[in-house]
Amino acid sequence: MKLKAFSLVELMVVLTIIGILAAAALTVIKPQKFFADSRDGRRQSDLKVVQTALEQFYAQNYHYPEETDASENIVFGQGWSVSGSTYLRLVPNDPQSPSKNYCYERIDSVNYLLCANLEETSSTNVTCKGVSHNYCLSNPF
Repeated sequence: MKLKAFSLVELMVVLTIIGILAAAALTVIKPQKFFADSRDGRRQSDLKVVQTALEQFYAQNYHYPEETDASENIVFGQGWSVSGSTYLRLVPNDPQSPSKNYCYERIDSVNYLLCANLEETSSTNVTCKGVSHNYCLSNPF
């Protein structure tokens, strides 16, 4: 009685082909780009949330928060409350690294910049607090 089975050479050939196809798929799919796009979407969403809080602050106080006023200052990674009003329970940080904080700069009482650095972009750079950023929001009016 003779048993039917694959030889070692046949198994090695099949595993080699599967490895080549997997490597080709990873080259075409580029998972790192998808992760970068996801983090960029999070950055844009975070800035919209902060912008909404800034507009709420403006509606109540008729000016945007002053960076020099400790009671109004926005600190990324902490809650933001002013005079009993909570605008954000937690001001978001950059999803990749807390050391790459977003930037808030008050231009004057009715204008501001809210900036981040996106990974997947070719847009022009804007300076916020002396640091170059490639994605910024400002007063929507």
